Amino acid sequence: MSVHMTGQQISEIRRGMGLSQPKFAERFKISVSTLRAWEQGVNRASQYAIIYLKLIENNPELIANEVREITARR
Repeated sequence: MSVHMTGQQISEIRRGMGLSQPKFAERFKISVSTLRAWEQGVNRASQYAIIYLKLIENNPELIANEVREITARR
């Protein structure tokens, strides 16, 4: 099964959370340049990245908390 998400859809997830590209990227550990490329349609997000973005869209606080916990252990 192929999963696709447009740059507009990715941008809408981020903007729906009221976050700038740098803040969204920092919170969810995605590089700003990667996020920008997805949103501008320069690159397409991988299927795994799309699944991650859908998880963020549906459970932003849960995912942000998990990311914080995982990165704090490093």
